[in-house]
Amino acid sequence: MSRFGRIPHLASGFAGIAIALMCQSPALSAPAANKDSMVCADKEALLSVLAEAHGTVPNPASLNLTDQALTITQARYACANDRAADALPVYDRLIGQLTESLRSSRPTTEAALRSGTND
Repeated sequence: MSRFGRIPHLASGFAGIAIALMCQSPALSAPAANKDSMVCADKEALLSVLAEAHGTVPNPASLNLTDQALTITQARYACANDRAADALPVYDRLIGQLTESLRSSRPTTEAALRSGTND
């Protein structure tokens, strides 16, 4: 396997690590304001991991995040001012877009079988 063939495996590994970090128990025992801060930080980290998983810049994820820079800045401001409830839908929407973009950029095994390719 070439070193470039390992990139999708590394990307999925990084995504797994990000999800595992989001589930750490210290966030559960923090005071309410800190819980919101932790959730916002986790969402920011996940956005970064998902953007990196798309590969070399520029890519669809980096272009999307660039287009959404003002929105992300507003979400960060909301988090910093104890208004995580306003920011979380923004983060969730962007995470959903990046996840879907990543999912659709890689052919499924079934699609590869139908096209006759054997990877």
